[in-house]
Amino acid sequence: MSVTPESHINALVVDVPELRPMLDERLHDFDGELLPHLFYADVTSWAEEQAYHPTASSSTSLKHPLDRLDADYRDGDDDLRGLIQVSFLWGLHDAVRALLGPTLRDVVQNSDDPVIRGPDKA
Repeated sequence: MSVTPESHINALVVDVPELRPMLDERLHDFDGELLPHLFYADVTSWAEEQAYHPTASSSTSLKHPLDRLDADYRDGDDDLRGLIQVSFLWGLHDAVRALLGPTLRDVVQNSDDPVIRGPDKA
């Protein structure tokens, strides 16, 4: 059984408690409807903030959530892969891109999209 956006997001917020308030806020804003691309904009901002400004109060390093993204991308359905490509990898800053696992690193390196590959990677 492949990983769907919904199952991935539910597992991610269990693994990364800092993301739960972001998900709850999005669910509240849209009357309980999960809009994965909007939530993933928050995840991307959170990951970049952690990469550029790690804090001692952060209970989670980036390694574990990025490992989950890598594994779930590998095992995910087309919807999840599209979500991660468009709403996470697209435009991701180098500080986080450098920490990606092997599956997502391969996606970035072999992408036809210059924005996913990153600046000066054309």
